[in-house]
Amino acid sequence: MQHPFVPVKPQEAKSILAYNQIKFDLLEASEAFKKIQFYNEKNPDDASTMRHLFSSGIALYGRCITTSESRGIHLNPQQIQKLGNEQYEIYKEMEVLRHSHVAHAGKGRNATTVMILLNPIGKPKVIVGVKALDMNFDPTNKSIALKFSDHCLKLIEIVDRCISLAEKSLLKIYEKQNIEDLYRHAKGSFIVEQS
Repeated sequence: MQHPFVPVKPQEAKSILAYNQIKFDLLEASEAFKKIQFYNEKNPDDASTMRHLFSSGIALYGRCITTSESRGIHLNPQQIQKLGNEQYEIYKEMEVLRHSHVAHAGKGRNATTVMILLNPIGKPKVIVGVKALDMNFDPTNKSIALKFSDHCLKLIEIVDRCISLAEKSLLKIYEKQNIEDLYRHAKGSFIVEQS
């Protein structure tokens, strides 16, 4: 079905656009985390690609939980807490990863443990080297990646509710306008909607 349409002023539609961007980022983050599982099964030795997927997922998620100048809207902890303790704990875990590994990577990317390696045989008893190891996350951990992927999809419930409220608010504004004027403005502009 073809609908005549009237473009909405940017200010009135800003929250709808912002929540749709959040929804898109959550879907993309979920996909990045899911790909870790499948990629790991086919290429278990390619930790570099899995780290990139993990960092991309965390970065996309981070855009949804922090305010940006262009969006002006984000998912806040109170909204996420309404989904229950489990989802809130995952949110906190991902927030820490976002801050320590993506947004403020200087500190987070530093190794959390430095080890002196000894000769495994013990004869002779010597130091064989030093190893720096980041213990904070393992990008090849499939269960963590799937947990994060599912969490992103769960947050879309919040986003869909926010979009619905914003759409109702916008409709109230336009329902007060003269319907003939709206049709005049829509002349020649059509959008196809699948039924």
